[in-house]
This record gives sequence, structure tokens and C-alpha cells, in this order.
Amino acid sequence: FIETLDIRGMTVAPHVPLLNSHSRWTLSDVLGSVTSTETKADRIEATLKLSRRDDVEAIVTDILDGHVSGVSIGYRVQE
Repeated sequence: FIETLDIRGMTVAPHVPLLNSHSRWTLSDVLGSVTSTETKADRIEATLKLSRRDDVEAIVTDILDGHVSGVSIGYRVQE
């Protein structure tokens, strides 16, 4: 299942947590935060700040090694 959303008119909250698999039950689920976003023609680009905690280090290594190529975002449709 692939969902395509029209990102025109999209707004992003000023501080967005970067979560592990959409989970926010514990502090260890928070991997960092989204520091800025930019809407391009067909995509959203974000700048992320990852936590310096020891338990996030392996995830940072996987990102730097190219094992993580995209992210999943949660959203709410407002009409």
C-alpha cells in the first residue's frame, strides 16, 4: 500500500520529535527531533538532530552507513 498526499498547504509543528517506529511510550523511543522542514515540488525535506544518548548510537551508525534511506511520518488531515 502506497499513499500519496498532496503536500501543498502542509504545515509542520514548530518542534517535532523524531520517534522510533511511531512509538512514544518511553523516552528511549525519542531518537531526536526535527529542527527544520522544507517543502519541495514533490517531497518534504527535513533536518534532523539525533540524540547523543548511547542507545541511539547504533541507529546513527546505520544512518551514516546508508542502511536507512527514508522515514515514515505521521500526519493528521484537517478539513
